[in-house]
Amino acid sequence: MPRQKFGQRVTVYSSGGSGRLPQVDAEERKRRAARVARFRQIDQATDTRTVETDDAGEVPTPEKYVKGTYRHLEKEYLRLTGPAKAEFVRPPSVLTAAFDRLQEIHLERSWEYVSGQLRAIRQDIKVQGLDGSELSLSVYTTNARWALDSHDLVQFIQCLSAVTRQIHVGSTVLSEDVQAEFLAYEIVYSALQNFHADQLRFLRRLNSMPGCIRKHKFVRSALKVRSWAAVGDYFRILKVYGCLCERPQRFGSMVPSHMLALLELFVGDLRLRFLRCITKAYMQLRVPVVTRWLRFCTDDDCRSFLSEHSTPHEGDVIACKACFPIIQKQVEAMERRRVG
Repeated sequence: MPRQKFGQRVTVYSSGGSGRLPQVDAEERKRRAARVARFRQIDQATDTRTVETDDAGEVPTPEKYVKGTYRHLEKEYLRLTGPAKAEFVRPPSVLTAAFDRLQEIHLERSWEYVSGQLRAIRQDIKVQGLDGSELSLSVYTTNARWALDSHDLVQFIQCLSAVTRQIHVGSTVLSEDVQAEFLAYEIVYSALQNFHADQLRFLRRLNSMPGCIRKHKFVRSALKVRSWAAVGDYFRILKVYGCLCERPQRFGSMVPSHMLALLELFVGDLRLRFLRCITKAYMQLRVPVVTRWLRFCTDDDCRSFLSEHSTPHEGDVIACKACFPIIQKQVEAMERRRVG
């Protein structure tokens, strides 16, 4: 085909057909519109892929905000099915007192009760348009830490999303240490879940953040974990986990207070991924070696893990060639059911 000259019009001929555009039915147009809407949402600032809609049936707009008049400290959480009513919403002064009360008793009560009370407080904050206030961020940061302590990943994701959203829009309510703490959680969570788009979005935003945040030890340590996860170096991540478990006084100052709790939520997945790596690389392994690499306390704990994942082993010997296909299928299944 001769090369097109600059400015020359080119006529394109089809290989056949009538030349008319294909007819698109209503169902196809609806499907395409939904697809366009889905892609428009990709660049929104929901880095952890979660929008908190459990606190209110619908996200209230400024004209729908209410001014609460309810005076009781304790209130059961109920999902809204319509606009909030002022007589059932607590004003900021009552919410502050309710939150202070919860901080005093949360160790004595079950997580189910504490979680319900926190969700009710967050709901009252949202319907009054108090997001981003000092009270709001205090509630969300505390809720996130307590959720990690209670191994409640769903609540943690919701609160993490709310806090980091305020940090990314430039809120200065939180101190530098708290901002760095939750940015570190965001980095590590996205890395361990393999959310590549969220990680790239975060790295772009990190360049515009103050130097005190970019160079903070919490953020630097989290970026190291991210780099290890990106190349599949699960040995180093498990080594960090083991050091935090065994010598928290020595290594705990380099990471946020609840980083160990966050890693504990994913340590089973990390061990399974690393087991896939080593069974692919070796012909056979001894259980004591795997115990040390996977950071188990005892060989019996390691054997229980191997049995739980249907990994064949005789005595202290693991036949890697027979194990790898089994582990590979389990890792693939785990990737399909990621939370977030």
